[in-house]
This record gives sequence, C-alpha cells and structure tokens, in this order.
Amino acid sequence: MHPLLDRIPRNAARLLNCRSGSVCLVDEDAGTCTKHVDFGVGCQEVQTFSLEEGATGAVVRSRGAVIAELCPSIAGSHIPPRDPRYLCPVIGVPIWWADQLVGACVIVRDEPGESFTAADVQILDLFARHAAMAIETAQLHARATARERELAVVNVRERAVSDIYNTMGRSLKSVVRHIGDGRRRLGDGHDVQMHLQAVYDGAIEALSDARLAASGLPRRKAARTSRAWCSSFTGLRRRLDSIRTSR
Repeated sequence: MHPLLDRIPRNAARLLNCRSGSVCLVDEDAGTCTKHVDFGVGCQEVQTFSLEEGATGAVVRSRGAVIAELCPSIAGSHIPPRDPRYLCPVIGVPIWWADQLVGACVIVRDEPGESFTAADVQILDLFARHAAMAIETAQLHARATARERELAVVNVRERAVSDIYNTMGRSLKSVVRHIGDGRRRLGDGHDVQMHLQAVYDGAIEALSDARLAASGLPRRKAARTSRAWCSSFTGLRRRLDSIRTSR
C-alpha cells in the first residue's frame, strides 16, 4: 500500500495525543476488512477479520463515527485484555470514496479516562479524507501495474505469432517451389522421387521451425527438443554433427 497511507493515521494519532491506531480496508461484499496499517497495539497488518468484530466492524455497521469509552465495549475488540490499552477509549471513523465505504481509521487512547469528543471526530474525519485519496492512488497504481504486465504478455505473444508466421512463410515457400519443380518434371516424364523427398523434408522443416519459434527456447536447446519431436511421428532419426577446429 502507498506509504502515504501509513503516515496519515500516525499523524492523526499524534494530533490527538495518542500513539496507537490502524487503518483497515473494507470489502463489504465479502464481509471482511484487512488491516493495512497497524501501530502501537500489536502488529496485525495484512490480517483479515470479519466485519462482525472490532472497531472497523462497528464503524461499518453504524455508517459513521464510533466512540467507545472502553475497548471491550466494542464487540470482538482486537486489543487483548493483557494490553494496557484494553480499558482505554477508542474512536473510529469511516473512510469514504465517492459513495462507497472503503475503510475505517481507528485511534486508541494510551491511558484510561480521557474520552474522545466531537471535535476529535472532525479532526479524524479530515485525515480519513486524505486516507481515501491515498487508497485510491494506491489502487490506481496497482491497476496500472497489472495493465502494464498484461500488455507485456500481449507483446510477447504478438512477437511469437509474428516469428511463427515468418518462419512458416519461408519454409512453405521452399515446399511450394519443390512442388512446382516436381510438377514440371512429371510433365516431362521424369522421375519425381527426388522432388517428393524434398517436399517432405521441407514440410518437416516447416513444422520444426514453427515449433522452435513458438517454444521461445534458446535455439540450440529448442533444436534438440524439435529433432526429438519430429522423429516421434516421422520414424526418422536425425543426427546433428558439430565440427569445430581446435586452436
């Protein structure tokens, strides 16, 4: 998530003389919320909870600000009883983007006794608006990044198709040429066995080259794979001799 979203609730907590809080993103369709920022009270970042529990759930149900004198007065509070802030006041406000409730910002007092006020709600609401912009910015960035990856995959596929088309085109031209030569030789009454063999070899080569282009493997490795593939259905054995002069 965008670093700005981490700074916003921390600044809000500091302004309210607190050191603990969180920001959760809400998925009302799934009935869950995920903590993307959590500081001061245990680290529960990236954990997902039901909207039936915790301060965020209370905010979603009320569709507005929630103030509680004690954390345990909120059903399913995520602050454990052993934590000193378990008996402290808590405040939460919704984070809206347009007409959609996308999250909640929650702040917890460090010590019992000092209640949150309506003025505190107004302050936290202001920070929640900034949090909404940070969330939307981060999501736009994530969608743009995903789109870039999709375009990269499309470009690779287009290049592969182009390579196959060019490879097949070159090989099939040779096949067509041999067929034409064979037809002319047949019309002259000559043996066309040599041309038929050339046609056959050309077709096998076209299939092999197309497979090489589609595999995207380095040519030497792909050539070994392709020879085995051709032999599997032609019944032929091919041998590649590499001659190197010693220096």
